[in-house]
Amino acid sequence: MSGLQGRHGYAVVLCPHWTGRSQPTGARKQGSNGFPTRNARLPRLLSREGEGASRRTGRSLLRPAGGALQPGTSGLAQARKRAEQVGLTDRSVYQQGTFTSTGLGHGAADAALSVDAIQYASDKTAVFREAYRILRPRGRLAFCAFEVDPERVAGIPVLGVDPVPDYAPLLATAGFAIDSYQESAGWADRVPATFGAVMEAMPTLTDEMGEAAAASLQMEAAPTLQLQPYRRRVIVHELRLER
Repeated sequence: MSGLQGRHGYAVVLCPHWTGRSQPTGARKQGSNGFPTRNARLPRLLSREGEGASRRTGRSLLRPAGGALQPGTSGLAQARKRAEQVGLTDRSVYQQGTFTSTGLGHGAADAALSVDAIQYASDKTAVFREAYRILRPRGRLAFCAFEVDPERVAGIPVLGVDPVPDYAPLLATAGFAIDSYQESAGWADRVPATFGAVMEAMPTLTDEMGEAAAASLQMEAAPTLQLQPYRRRVIVHELRLER
C-alpha cells in the first residue's frame, strides 16, 4: 500500500506485492514495467496492463502469495527506492496493510486506486467498506479488476473464494455512486497472451525470481488459461457519498 501527497490532496494506492526474490541474481534485462526477465516477449505484454501502476506504486505485478495476498517487504523497499529516484520521498509513504485493514484513519485519503487486485480479495464487501472508511466525503475510488464467473471457479483457491461477477451492487451497498463502469478494451486478447508467455517462460522466471515468486505467478497463470474464469476486465470510477 502506498500514499502520495499532491497539491490537491492525499491519494492511496491499494496493491498487494508478491513475495519471494523479486530481483534477478545477476545482470539481466529489465522490461519497461520493471519486470526482470530475459524473455523478450514477456515484458511488452505485461507492460500494457501494468506499466503505469508500476511507476506509481513501485511494484511489477499483482500476485497472490501462498493462497493469500501478502505484502512483500522487498516490494516496499523497491517502491521507496523508486520514490527517492524521482524525488517523491517527502511526498510518499509505503506501508504494509490489507484490503480490509489498511491501518489508515477515517477520512484519511482524498482518493484511492487499485489495479487488477480486488478479484483476489476474500471478502469484496469488506474491501469496499474499508475504502469507504478511509476516504473523505466525496472522495474518489478508482480501480480496474476482473469480474469472475462463479461457476467456473467453484471449489478452487483464491478466485473461488467470494467470486464477484458484477461489482456495482457491492459498491452501492458500501455507499459509492458509480461515475463510470466500463469494460477494458482488448483485455480478452491480452490476458491469454500474457499468461501464455508466462507459462512458456517459467524456467527462466524461476531462475530469476526464485521458486516462491515464480510458483505464485504460475498459480495464477495456469488456472486462468485452463478455466477462463473472467467475465470481463472492468475500469470503475466512483464517488464516496455521505450517509
